[in-house]
Amino acid sequence: MRTYDSRVIRRTLVHNEKTKNGPQKVIYKEFVVPLEFNHPFSEDELVTVVRKEDLEWLSEEIKDLKDDKENLKKQLELVNDKLNVI
Repeated sequence: MRTYDSRVIRRTLVHNEKTKNGPQKVIYKEFVVPLEFNHPFSEDELVTVVRKEDLEWLSEEIKDLKDDKENLKKQLELVNDKLNVI
C-alpha cells in the first residue's frame, strides 16, 4: 500500500453571477488534499482518502483478526487431535 502524508486545506472561491436582480456574489468552499510534485500516484489513478485515525483503527482490527485466526487454528488442531484419539 502506498501512503502519502498531506493536510486538508479549505479554499474559498468567490464568483460573481449576473442575475436579473443584479450581480450577486456566490461563495464556494472546497476542501482539497494537495499533493507535491513527487507524489507516488500516477495520472488519472483513483485514490481513496482515509483519515489517520481510521487507518490506525483498521490496522488494529487486522492485527486482532490475525491473532484470532491463529487461536482458531490452534483450537482446530486440538479438536482434531482429540477426535483422532477417540
